[in-house]
Amino acid sequence: MEATDFKAGWRWLWEQGDYRPVGERTAPAAEELVAAAGVQPSQRVLEVGAGVGNAARVAARLGAVVTASDFAAPMVRRGQELSAAEGLTVEWLEADIEDLPLPDESFDVVLSTFGIECAPRVSVAVGELHRVLRPGGTLGLTQWTPTDFMGQMDEVFLRYMAIPEDHHDPLDWGVEQTVRDRLDEQFVDVRIERGSLVWRFPSAEDARTFWETSFPPTVACYQMLDPKGAAALRADFDALTAQYVDAGGAISLPFGYLLIVATAR
Repeated sequence: MEATDFKAGWRWLWEQGDYRPVGERTAPAAEELVAAAGVQPSQRVLEVGAGVGNAARVAARLGAVVTASDFAAPMVRRGQELSAAEGLTVEWLEADIEDLPLPDESFDVVLSTFGIECAPRVSVAVGELHRVLRPGGTLGLTQWTPTDFMGQMDEVFLRYMAIPEDHHDPLDWGVEQTVRDRLDEQFVDVRIERGSLVWRFPSAEDARTFWETSFPPTVACYQMLDPKGAAALRADFDALTAQYVDAGGAISLPFGYLLIVATAR
């Protein structure tokens, strides 16, 4: 499959549902990332694959000069709304991580909170992030690990939505050695830590509603399936989340991630 065809489908996928509840649950990782990257007032900061701009807004609150980009128009609109609601100045762009409409060496810090995984061509994406960073600038990423709940979800998705054989699994970005290998040519001083988020839901029904309305891959998957397939997917998700139900019926789902900080050569 050509990269342009893959991107068209991937963009459509991430346009589904209302991502804001997901953004609320990933916000702590964005705050941790901005702190780890050492963002300072007046620095030029870019968040790519920004979703609703969690890291961008944190950086703007610190007084940085912030640009945020995402390839899905609904994400950009929602990010603009959230930035404006806080009275924050963030320049928003609808842009592809692999082809950023930005000058060389124009940022001190480039961040991506669970975003670079959306780029099908790893070397092209890494090259673009390096291109827009000044020498000695800071790259900061958070990426889901495949060993916790996101990895289990991925196994469910692959029963219904296959990744083309010539494209990487997005969760490869959550494997420490893979990250080091991908950054080695253009970045130095690669520092990787592990973090964890716990997504809590009052009941299995609340968790199901979340997946079916707010998490874009799930929303898209349901739309692509016939009624029988949708029922099977729902049953698989219910069985997966049932493993995390406590005695009171509440659900706590563990999402591990890598926090990655590196310096541009």
